Amino acid sequence: ERTINGTAIVQQSLVMMMSLASIAIGIVIAGILDGTQGVKKSMSPSRALKYLPVSACFSLGQTCQIYAYGVGISAVENTVIGYSYMPLSAVLSRWIFRRVYTNLEWLALTLLVLSASAFVLMQDGKGGSQKMSVQGIIFVLISVVLSCLGSVLAEKIMKEDNDVAFYIQKVQLEVGGLA
Repeated sequence: ERTINGTAIVQQSLVMMMSLASIAIGIVIAGILDGTQGVKKSMSPSRALKYLPVSACFSLGQTCQIYAYGVGISAVENTVIGYSYMPLSAVLSRWIFRRVYTNLEWLALTLLVLSASAFVLMQDGKGGSQKMSVQGIIFVLISVVLSCLGSVLAEKIMKEDNDVAFYIQKVQLEVGGLA
């Protein structure tokens, strides 16, 4: 967090470099395991276009996370707010996949989130002496929503393409993230 806050780097460049590294690794693996056919399949523009909504969610979510650190949110605040990922994922999977959860499962999920949040807050040695960044909180919440949506949509698309190797799907996903 200290390396991002107050530096002259373009924060989005971190996201782009992570995507480029993932693409390079995926193409190398596709080439080793599947030959030129795997490389061609991993670089298919039409298949990458299919993953574009998921890629956009992940890329924008990572960008919001980096901006949150850039405006001064602490790692503890980020972690606690990030625990909203679990119940939001359950809600989205219920809506998109029509999954049904029992009351006991919802209660367990709620208790898990609350207890993990309490644990992290208790481990924070600052004792609340620092004012929380409202902008940072908003960026983290947007990041959580986009990451949840991207995860659930990725699961749906990747299950539809279950005949395509994961490393090829990952390249297609990351190519869309650079767009």
